[in-house]
Amino acid sequence: PLDDYYGVCGLDGICTIGTKPFAVLGGQLKIDGLPTGFPSWVPLAATAGDVYQDSASPFPETSTGIIVDDTVVGHWAVGGEVLITSHTYSSKDQQVRTITSVTPDGIGHAQLMLNDTIASPITQAHSIDFAVEVAFLSRNIRLDTTTETVKTGGHLIIMNTPYIHQKLVGVEILHFGQQGSLGRYPIHFHFCYEVVDSVVAKNVIRQSNQRCVVTHATHYLKIEDNIAFDTSAHCFLTEDGVEYGNEFRRNLGALTKTPEFGIPFIPEARNGIESDNTTVSTFWITNPNNTVDGNVAAGSEQTGFWLDLNATIRGTLYDDYAELNPEVLPLAYFENNVAHSN
Repeated sequence: PLDDYYGVCGLDGICTIGTKPFAVLGGQLKIDGLPTGFPSWVPLAATAGDVYQDSASPFPETSTGIIVDDTVVGHWAVGGEVLITSHTYSSKDQQVRTITSVTPDGIGHAQLMLNDTIASPITQAHSIDFAVEVAFLSRNIRLDTTTETVKTGGHLIIMNTPYIHQKLVGVEILHFGQQGSLGRYPIHFHFCYEVVDSVVAKNVIRQSNQRCVVTHATHYLKIEDNIAFDTSAHCFLTEDGVEYGNEFRRNLGALTKTPEFGIPFIPEARNGIESDNTTVSTFWITNPNNTVDGNVAAGSEQTGFWLDLNATIRGTLYDDYAELNPEVLPLAYFENNVAHSN
C-alpha cells in the first residue's frame, strides 16, 4: 500500500473480497506487458489469394490465410492465436486459429497463414453490416485459475485508490469471475473514485464466468484496446450509474453469453434486479457522461450496446446521490462504434 492509503479497504475499512482474489487495496498496480504500437485488433482486408478490400470480388468458400494491415508485423507472432469475428447473423460463428507465418507485402498489408482452413469471412467492401475483425488473443503475461469449482474463478479487484495511477496493460486473463457473486469480476475497479491517467489496455479476457471490465464508483479510467471473448453476463460496463468521465475506446467483445447463474438481488447492496441475468449486452453503460468511442460488439446473444439510463442510481451510494438522475445527464461522447452478429 502507498503511504496514506495503508490499510484502507472499502468505505468501512473492512475487507470482504472473497476467495481467489488478486487484490489491490489502497495500493498501486503496474503491469505493462506490451510495447507501444501493438495492435490488439484490425479489420480484415482480404483472404490469402484474394485482392484487397477495395474490391468486392467473392471470396473462396474456404481459405488458410488472411490479409490484414501491416501494423501487426513484429507484434503478432507465429504460434499466437487469432480470433476472426462472426460474419453472419449468429453470435457463435467466430473462428479461432493459430498463426503459422507472417509475411509483409511491402505495400501496407501482411499475410497471415493459419493452421487450419476458415470459412469465408467478409470485408467492409463486401458488407458494411458483417465485415469481420481480426484480434490477437495471445499475451506473454497470463493470469489463470484452477477450474475445480464450476464457474468460480479468480477475480482481480482494485479497491479504494483515489488519485493513484493504475496500469494494467497486455495481460491475458482466463477463467476469472465468479458467476452469481456480486463484485467478483475479471477486472474490477471498486470505489476508486477519481483515477485520472489510470489505464486498462490491450488485455485479453477469455472464458470469463462473470463480466469483463467493471467500473464501480470510479471515474476517469481509460479502458482501451481490450479484447473480450467467450464471456458471460454484461462485459464492459459502468455498474451503478454514478460513474463519470471514463473512456471506453477501441475495445472489442465477441461471444457475450447469458449467465447460467445470475447475481441475486441483495437488499443491503441495493443492486436491484441485475439486467444481465436475462438480457446481456457487450457494452452496458448506466451513466451517459462517459466516452464510448470506436468499440466493436461482435457477437452478443442479445445486445451489443445498451445505454441503460434510469431516474436514480443504484447501489450503496444511493443516499449520497439521491438527486442524481442519469436519464437527464448529457451524453459525453458516443461515436464510431460498430455492432454486428448480435
